[in-house]
Amino acid sequence: MKLPLALSLALAAAVQAGSVNLVNLVVRDTTRFTFTQGDAKETFELPAGGFSGKFQANTDTVIRCIEVPGTETTVAAKEGSLLVVFHEAAGKPQWRVLPSKPTEGKLSLRVLNLCPEPVTVKLGEKEIPIKPDSIHEEAEPEGRRLAVSIPGTDAKATFNPDEPSAGLAILSKKDDAWHITIIPDI
Repeated sequence: MKLPLALSLALAAAVQAGSVNLVNLVVRDTTRFTFTQGDAKETFELPAGGFSGKFQANTDTVIRCIEVPGTETTVAAKEGSLLVVFHEAAGKPQWRVLPSKPTEGKLSLRVLNLCPEPVTVKLGEKEIPIKPDSIHEEAEPEGRRLAVSIPGTDAKATFNPDEPSAGLAILSKKDDAWHITIIPDI
């Protein structure tokens, strides 16, 4: 049986479709963004430490920060499911794009160090050094929740999802103070 051409093209587009989950780490009350895909445009606000949830990306997506002119990034739908992090480095807004790695039914946590300096992170009872601008993956931590902290600082957070799944802990610094933001890796 042959599929109609339109259905074949729709299925091919769905296979190449991805998703985008935007994370806002710029510290202000709220930050407004626009997602533009072709002729479609959506505007929304995110608080500091907030995330958008999954936006389907059937075509290339342009993401803009409305409050900071000239700050935009474009992600291609063929890149698959992505996490897009809007943060400040050296006092300038920047974008960081990385693939999402969901793990349904299994607890996992990735730790992203956005800072230009190394840091030691405590995951549960283990201390793990993380290089500047790199990611550590903790594939199968023990238990149902995972405490994340930076020894010698007040930076602490807990990844405690309702069901075992993937998380992303993002390490950043503002005014010489470390911050840990944990989001679901969807």
